[in-house]
Amino acid sequence: MGIASAALALSATACGKSSTDSGSSSASDSKTITAAIAYDIGGRGDQSFNDAAYAGLQKAEKELGVKGKEAEPSEGEGDADKVQRLTALARSGSNPVIGVGFAYAPAIAKVAKAYRRPPSASSTTPR
Repeated sequence: MGIASAALALSATACGKSSTDSGSSSASDSKTITAAIAYDIGGRGDQSFNDAAYAGLQKAEKELGVKGKEAEPSEGEGDADKVQRLTALARSGSNPVIGVGFAYAPAIAKVAKAYRRPPSASSTTPR
């Protein structure tokens, strides 16, 4: 439960549509955490786990001053697309980068090795 719970608490690109929100923050910009969410198929508005992750991001923005970034999936994408999206989010300075859904687990494992700066998580990694 550890990382998944932490990711959901905080959260609950290059390949897809993306947007950013800059929640209010009392901390200086250099200390503001930028959390990124890469949505699974269905994206935001799916009335399911993507929306739950978005609600968590909104709460983190409002209550913790986190800056949020979002990335939507592309139709018919594969694992390489997920890796590219997560890599773009990590390169942009986001930390954590959260992949919503178990389908992100292989991409997260690959990108995490390249960046080695936890936390990165999947919200529904199988056990």
